[in-house]
Amino acid sequence: MDGIYSLYILSHTLSMNRVLRILLPVTVLGSSIAFGKMLIATAPETERKPPKPVLPLVEVIEVSPIDYPIQLQSRGTITPQTQGELVAEIAGRITATSPHFKAGGSFKAGERLITLDPTDYHYAVTIAEAEQAQANLTLEKSRAEAAQAEANWKRMKLSAKPTALTLHRPQLAQAEAALAAASAKLKQTKRELTRTQIVAPYSGRLLEKRVDLGQFVTRGAPLATLYATDLAEVRLPITDRQSRFLTLPESGIQSRVTLSTTHSDLQWQGRLVRSEAAIDSRTQQLYVVAQIENPYATRIDGTGALRIGQFVHAEIEGKTLQQVYRVPRVAVRNGDEVLTVDDDNQIRHRTLTTIWQQTDQLIVSAGVEPGDRIVTTALPYAPEGMQVKVSKAESSLAKP
Repeated sequence: MDGIYSLYILSHTLSMNRVLRILLPVTVLGSSIAFGKMLIATAPETERKPPKPVLPLVEVIEVSPIDYPIQLQSRGTITPQTQGELVAEIAGRITATSPHFKAGGSFKAGERLITLDPTDYHYAVTIAEAEQAQANLTLEKSRAEAAQAEANWKRMKLSAKPTALTLHRPQLAQAEAALAAASAKLKQTKRELTRTQIVAPYSGRLLEKRVDLGQFVTRGAPLATLYATDLAEVRLPITDRQSRFLTLPESGIQSRVTLSTTHSDLQWQGRLVRSEAAIDSRTQQLYVVAQIENPYATRIDGTGALRIGQFVHAEIEGKTLQQVYRVPRVAVRNGDEVLTVDDDNQIRHRTLTTIWQQTDQLIVSAGVEPGDRIVTTALPYAPEGMQVKVSKAESSLAKP
């Protein structure tokens, strides 16, 4: 019996221990949760602050006054300064031509381009020489006769004054005139003989050939079209607004002109030499003429020769604007307004006075001051006085 009771006591004790192992952790966890809730409930409430506003980040450019040289843009076509027709001064058949007598051929001043048959002109010179010799003999005879007549009159010792006819003076004058005419005719025939050799009046190129070997030409017949290669010209239209910023060559200043073409990086330098007397009635534009020296010369690499009729772009040196400001076009709002940032980083609105415009910038005379910081960042909403944050990467527009 005692043994059974002992077993009961042992079994009961083991059961109680098992229950305690289960309940104790649950009790501790529950107490912890309750204590945590109590701490949260009794903790002081923290103060909630509103978030700081995010300021717009802007980039700015600082402006300074500069002297800005205006560059005017125009276009034109290359033309020769000197161009003309080579004509026959006498009639004759072409017996020879220069190898350069062809379209595009180059020649030097005085070079023989065409030879006309000189046979008839040689004959004419021979005849004129004979006529001059005959006239010279006639003059010598008349002089001798006049001298003899005067001597005979003196021997007669007459008191009356001799007449011109008595002294053979009309005959002498006639002989002198005949000699002068014969000499002039000889000079003329010799000159016509030289004209059988048709030479280039200047160094240039042949634009168009009108005749060929064996062809008979009459006096005044056109033989070819030539142009000089020392200078070329380009006629450039200028608007009324552009003309206000250009010094015309009639003032004594020949502005520099830089020419270029669409399909090449090459450039040619020239000068304005004159302006036309009247404004074009159709376009209401003034035309100025630029002159280019040695325009047809080919460079070492085989490039660089301008061509007659070639279309070129011209950049003309204009007046220099004093103490103006450059404003990037991206900074301009509503055509004539910019935003600036003051020392307190607040937005200020400025209205510009524009005097010149380029593709990417405006040249202004008023509306900004030295040291102003112009906003280049696009701001859809920018009221006066709005606070902004300026980017550290500032740039300057102090140089043209």
